[in-house]
Amino acid sequence: MNKQDYLIYLTDKYQQIDTLDEATCSFATTQSISENVGKKSNVVNHHLNNLFKEKELIKINTKPVYFIPVSILPKLIGSFPEKEMYDSFEELLEESGESDVLEQLIGSKHSLKTVLKQGKIALSYPPKGMPFLLTGPTGSGKTYLVKQFYQYAVDTSLLEKDAPFSIFNCAEYADNPELLSSKLFGYKKGSFTGADRDQKGLLELSDGGLLFIDEVHRLSPESQEKLFYFIDEGRFKPLGENEHWKQAEVRLMFATTENIGDYLLDTFTRRIPIVAKVPSLDERGTKEKREFLYYFLKQEAKQIGKNLKIEKNLFTFMITYQFKGNVGELANLVRYICGNAYVRQLDEDELTISITDLPERLKKQAVQLVDLYNKEVLEIKTTGQVIDPGYFSQRDMLEQMYDELRLIGDVMLKGNLSFSRWLNGSFEEIERHLDKFKEDILIDKILEVKLQYLIDEVTQIMYESHQIEILPEIKTIVLTYLELLISQDQASDYELKEPIAYNRIYLEKMPYINKQVGLFVYLLNEISDLSDIYFTEWDYFVLQTILSYYNRLKHKDQINGVVICHGSSTASSIAETANIMIGQKVYQGIDMSLEVSFKEIIKKLQRYLSLHETGNGTIILIDIGHTQDLKEALQDRLDGPIAIIDNVSTKLALDVGFKIINRENIEYIVEEATRHHVSQYALFEPDKKRPPALIISCQTGMGTAKKLQEVMNEHLPKDLNLELVTTDYQHLKKMKNNTTMFSRYDIIGIFGTTDPHVESVPYIGLDDVMSQDGLKHLTRIFGQYLSTEEIQGLNNGMMKTLSLENLVTMLSILNPEKTIELISEMIDYWELTFKIKIPNNLKTALYIHISCMIERVITRTYVEDEHIDRELFIQEHSFFIQTIKKGLETFESVYHVEVDLGEIAYLHQLFQLNLIGFAY
Repeated sequence: MNKQDYLIYLTDKYQQIDTLDEATCSFATTQSISENVGKKSNVVNHHLNNLFKEKELIKINTKPVYFIPVSILPKLIGSFPEKEMYDSFEELLEESGESDVLEQLIGSKHSLKTVLKQGKIALSYPPKGMPFLLTGPTGSGKTYLVKQFYQYAVDTSLLEKDAPFSIFNCAEYADNPELLSSKLFGYKKGSFTGADRDQKGLLELSDGGLLFIDEVHRLSPESQEKLFYFIDEGRFKPLGENEHWKQAEVRLMFATTENIGDYLLDTFTRRIPIVAKVPSLDERGTKEKREFLYYFLKQEAKQIGKNLKIEKNLFTFMITYQFKGNVGELANLVRYICGNAYVRQLDEDELTISITDLPERLKKQAVQLVDLYNKEVLEIKTTGQVIDPGYFSQRDMLEQMYDELRLIGDVMLKGNLSFSRWLNGSFEEIERHLDKFKEDILIDKILEVKLQYLIDEVTQIMYESHQIEILPEIKTIVLTYLELLISQDQASDYELKEPIAYNRIYLEKMPYINKQVGLFVYLLNEISDLSDIYFTEWDYFVLQTILSYYNRLKHKDQINGVVICHGSSTASSIAETANIMIGQKVYQGIDMSLEVSFKEIIKKLQRYLSLHETGNGTIILIDIGHTQDLKEALQDRLDGPIAIIDNVSTKLALDVGFKIINRENIEYIVEEATRHHVSQYALFEPDKKRPPALIISCQTGMGTAKKLQEVMNEHLPKDLNLELVTTDYQHLKKMKNNTTMFSRYDIIGIFGTTDPHVESVPYIGLDDVMSQDGLKHLTRIFGQYLSTEEIQGLNNGMMKTLSLENLVTMLSILNPEKTIELISEMIDYWELTFKIKIPNNLKTALYIHISCMIERVITRTYVEDEHIDRELFIQEHSFFIQTIKKGLETFESVYHVEVDLGEIAYLHQLFQLNLIGFAY
């Protein structure tokens, strides 16, 4: 049996029942079908889920799950379903009872939501409704909407079933105002030449019903006055009638393509309390455009009586083309291309529609914009079935991504995964899934460029107004995700309970990220006209995960700098000057005019800090006073220490700013600053426990440190509440515990290739872990955080991962065996020439460093050490340079490269640090 056989089987079964419940539909579960057709349940489930993904079946998501063919539902519940999955039969039946003709319209939940709501109010407002005006461009569907409003009014008993419905287009009579007036209000016999009898107007003929007046801006001022009198009093006089008034009860709807203020009398528009704009087709977005295309193609397939195949590149072009005539023009174009295909393939059982079927004026545009090598087709069946493989594969990817994120999240919610591991794991899943679509054309190029511009504009505003830096990597991955959302039906049924819980955790752990994402979404909606993006809890979670991941990578050790001064632009001037001279954005300037209360300044400061990481500390430079007020306003709102320094000046701002970018400890910064300036400071620590952290720092560079971080992370328990933070070795060696991370974390130790000798902080070397006493050394660091069994597991795991071959494989881009051979030959030569025995710890460090050095030299990423006088180094260590160069000869000749002097100087530091009395 193929999947269509299962669809036929279920359709036949449902034809035999009249009610929907678990008892009568017992035949519609995977197990029941498996037993009845004699196929394995996993095979049956596979086919049923494929039919579900193709929108042929809906699910009743109970235990067990029930499947229902979409095509049979109008017979069973009177309408097609609004969703693809329901929690119960009761939910499905309840929806069908409440559904109305308006809710079945394309866009009823999104682009038309407000219009439909306003129309319902206008129709139902007692006692006889309110006048309702629709604005919007030609072809946007205003007349069609009014027809649906009439049907809604009849269905809901606002109007009788046989209530009249009249449509009057003022444009047809615009050149003859008298005739226009007579059509609306009627006329008396003899009122004008040719009036040989009394004639009722549309107001009278529409009594008890609905009158729709289109192109209402073409009404003459006189007719407008007569009409607003009718709106007020319910009375009117036909043309030529001077004595008697006529009465009618009519619900009035109007439409225009023009700006009503330019054409209609104020006295007339004041009588129309509800005005709604019908969006253009482009404003309704790609998703609804796709639905319109499906709808019109299904109509044509049914009309022609043949299945249709439409090439994906043509379908994409029609989605992305800007139709000036809106929905009407789209419908006509679908009819045109289907007609062309029909004529070309009269004898075929099914029609294939391609770009050649477009009108000549559109073919050239289509060829320039689409991927002609994409031979994928969509299928439209006469039954109404749509098969759009690319679209459903994207939906499947989203579902898979959310499922994977749920699995990681469930482990975290149960307490078996630390926040840090959960964040990293979630980001990796998001990145892995989105990478599949990086090269795909998800939306048209014009829309993609527009979206990219919007993201750039939003992030620029965030930076200029709030100093929130959104990295290029973030913008790239967010662009892919938003393109995917735009290309998909976002009115999805993805379960939102889990992401709501995840977002609460972000709000607790990283509240500033929560606010940054909220600001991003707000700005995107405010400055764009994209109606395609509807952000769900899943979308907020994905965006927060992306921002959090990169924020922890780049900004985890940045102190916030703020300048507050009295005067109209004093603070902003000092902040701007300092930022320019420092070379990067360090300060936010908050000007405090004499007229503005200090409470307002506090609010502004709180707003700024709420959008930024505060765990590393905040330094506020202020001109005079308010120290205690600032402390009280901020001490319970920030995660890190607050330092306030008075008597701010540009020089003070520069001194502090350079120390901030040098990642120095906040206490050290303020002490040094006030020692050299006529200033005083106050430092407050929040009443919060600092999280424990292990520093990983390697003399061979940050790349090695990050790789060692990955290895250790892999073998630590997933639920361990311990951060592994990397930092530059030279900076740590110089600054000791006067670095930012010592303010942010409770540092339990340092792990790396060389001891930076930080007082009171235990050190464990890579060579210690690789030695026979590795377990003892690890216990020294992790004893209070891990059990004996967990430390043993960490030791075994790292010994296995950091075996010599694996270590070199991890650190080098070359063949590991060849790399080990090369390095061994170098070390043997150096031992012989320098007449030394290189100890194991230095050998380990050399293997690590040279592996990374080989990668750097081959990729032309050279070491630059500003602390070394190159000429002096050559003069004092010429023998060392010659010996190292001789040992490197084989490597340089094999790969046709030359090792830079900076790399040799780096090797010299390694020898000096690890060999007492090394004199070369």
